[in-house]
Parts: sequence; structure tokens; C-alpha cells
Amino acid sequence: MRRKIAPITSCLHRIGTTTTERTLRIESVSFSPDGTRLAVAGGLPSRMGEVQIWDVAKRALTVSVPVGFDTVYGASWSPDGKIVAFGCPDNNVRAIDATTGQVTPWNPSSSELIWTLAVSGNTVYVGGIFTSIGGQPRNRIAAIDATTGLATAWNPNADSW
Repeated sequence: MRRKIAPITSCLHRIGTTTTERTLRIESVSFSPDGTRLAVAGGLPSRMGEVQIWDVAKRALTVSVPVGFDTVYGASWSPDGKIVAFGCPDNNVRAIDATTGQVTPWNPSSSELIWTLAVSGNTVYVGGIFTSIGGQPRNRIAAIDATTGLATAWNPNADSW
């Protein structure tokens, strides 16, 4: 475990110093399933969002994708490590190819902001301040099909924070 701490600390330090002119706020970090890459979501509030993919061993930025006009949230990896999904300030959830940075067509539109995401198998769990997502009414928490972008039958109907 100690072996991984030094490269991670150095990588995070570099994130903070290398991207100062682009990404002033880091909202979330998430390791790839194999632990070799780090996804960072953040941006410049009221100016731009950005998702970055870092090679932890090389301490190098491999992908940088500007997204929208405000900070992005909740970077989360697909189980195979090929896709990173995140919440956007325009009330959408987007996903990028983790190698190329290409935005995928997957986008389960939401009524409000998505703060956090977690992926399990073919399901993307999301949390935020929304009242509908993936074509269905859902309060604050939802499960989205990772292929179709539609809300699943699971509906906890959260009624408060």
C-alpha cells in the first residue's frame, strides 16, 4: 500500500500546480478499476468544466476535456475502465472515452444538477437535486441503465437531503 501513496500524492500535487490556469477547483477524484489512472472532475466556476485523466505511475496528464461553462462533478469509471461519466452544470450526465477523451452519445438528461455518480455493472447510480432523469420522475437518487440512459425501475423517492 505504501508504494501507491507516494505516486498518488505527487500526481495530486502536480494536478494542483499544472492546471492552475485551467482548473482551479477539483470536485472529485476517482481511480480506474485497475488503479493505474486517476479521473479528476472540476473546473473554473462560472467559466468552464474539465475532466482530466492522469497516468498515476508516469504522473502525467493523458486526457483533458473541457466541458460546458461551469464546474463538473462526480467522475466515475465504468467497470472495464474504458469510460468516465460525470455530472454537468447543464443538468446532464455525460461520459467520455477514457483514452481519447471523445464524448459518448450517452446522456440521460436530468431536471437539475447531478452531484455524484457510482457505477455497478450496467447501472449508473446518480445523486443530486433533480426531480426527473432518464425520462422518469426521480427525486434526488436514481439508477440509470448504462447502455440506454433510461431510468431503471428502482425508485427510492428520496424526499430530502
